[in-house]
Amino acid sequence: MRAGQCREAHCSNYRVAGDAEGFEYLMDRTSRNALIVLCLFVAEVSAQTLGPHSGFPNVPPQAVAASPPVGNGTTQSFSFSFAQGGLENIFNGGLISPRNFTVLDVLINSALDGRNSCYLAFVPTYNGNSSTGGSLFLVDNAGDAGGPYSGVTLPGTGIISNSQCSIDASGSSWANNALTLAITFLTLGFAGNKVIYMAAQDTQEDSGWQPMGTWTVAGGSASEPLINGITPARSMGYSQSYTFTFTDPNGWPDISVANILVNNAINGIGACYMAVVLGSAGSGTVFLVDDAGDSGGLFTAVTLPGSGKASNGQCTIWGQGSSISASGNTLTVTLSLTFQPAFEGPRVIYAAVRGGAGNSGWQPVGTVFVTLVANSTPPYLFSISQLTPPSVREGSSAFTLTVTGNSFQTGAVCPAVCGSACPSPSVVSFDHVDIPTTVISTTQLQGLVPASLLAMPRTVDVVARNPIVYQCLGTVSASSAAAGFTVTQ
Repeated sequence: MRAGQCREAHCSNYRVAGDAEGFEYLMDRTSRNALIVLCLFVAEVSAQTLGPHSGFPNVPPQAVAASPPVGNGTTQSFSFSFAQGGLENIFNGGLISPRNFTVLDVLINSALDGRNSCYLAFVPTYNGNSSTGGSLFLVDNAGDAGGPYSGVTLPGTGIISNSQCSIDASGSSWANNALTLAITFLTLGFAGNKVIYMAAQDTQEDSGWQPMGTWTVAGGSASEPLINGITPARSMGYSQSYTFTFTDPNGWPDISVANILVNNAINGIGACYMAVVLGSAGSGTVFLVDDAGDSGGLFTAVTLPGSGKASNGQCTIWGQGSSISASGNTLTVTLSLTFQPAFEGPRVIYAAVRGGAGNSGWQPVGTVFVTLVANSTPPYLFSISQLTPPSVREGSSAFTLTVTGNSFQTGAVCPAVCGSACPSPSVVSFDHVDIPTTVISTTQLQGLVPASLLAMPRTVDVVARNPIVYQCLGTVSASSAAAGFTVTQ
């Protein structure tokens, strides 16, 4: 947790301290033993001294995922999912006191700019803690979040439009913290690669804007060099191999340089900023710009093929695992990257290619959530979308509950250092009881609900819990937002 995010109001038994890295600690005023707060998790340093307690910081609302996270076209049904904020209690494995959303935002543009963008705001309508509808607003071309807007009610009918996009209310909906929108992009003036940004706000906190995907609106000239794409286009973690594909109508030897930049915006300062220069169809040099972002130098470099490396304050490029190949009009560059701890957070991946046929200009092609969680998913990036069956009668026999969602895990890889024990796979918790769980896939779990939990009619919480591994800090579990299951009379 970055400095300033812990509040004394939620930590009455502790004082706030900090270190040179900008992280905060909750220090017991008597024992001075620390609870190290990293991301949205708490790792207990001295349980023997501190003992059980429940005074943990607020978890802000979060943008969870855009689905699909990457693609192209002029018409698409998108699902934007969010997680409610509240108090995180890792000892009972659940999210308690969830707060209702006040507004959910989606902005699709080549940069985080509301002007001439597809900029949407949804205000849910609540009945207690339940919401199945609300008001959807589309910001005008001027990008003024204060209005004027065009708006529709969900569920409902009607179409709202600006010069960049239109939304059909009849194909749109709000349910289970997911906003489904039927969007048509208007290609005149809006063609090209776009970033999908999302944000969530409740009565107390704001997630801030998060890049959650990229989308290509048809357009561009086939007579210029093009960026064909990146694999994977959406990733998370601190180490990843990316493959970029570029084409030039004059053939691959016409490409003079391919640029790749990972940062919050098109800014080489404090970025992972690279230039790929070809030597042959299977070789070349990758130059990494220094922290100052000066594209004229200083650089560090790695030759491909090779086993060297190049590093700056944001990332390291590894020769081992990286490659260059070219044939016909196509250049393929694979880069093995490791991001530095100081670079954690949501980032956009941009690319550009230049040759005798012209210059593509910078284009957003992917997103990465840089996190030190090893081979895992931050807590707000997985969720439950459906329970099957949604209910059973009281007194029923044991049955298998199918939980559908996203980013479930068969297990998390142990850290290479520190010797922490390996965690279990994702598990289903039914009414705060972990039940025997089988991971069917990353989108489906099956849990065996015992008859003893079905003895009386009530609505119970069902959550999925993912294992989270920290380098040298051991293992905790992160919980999804709860889904309701009904035991009927």
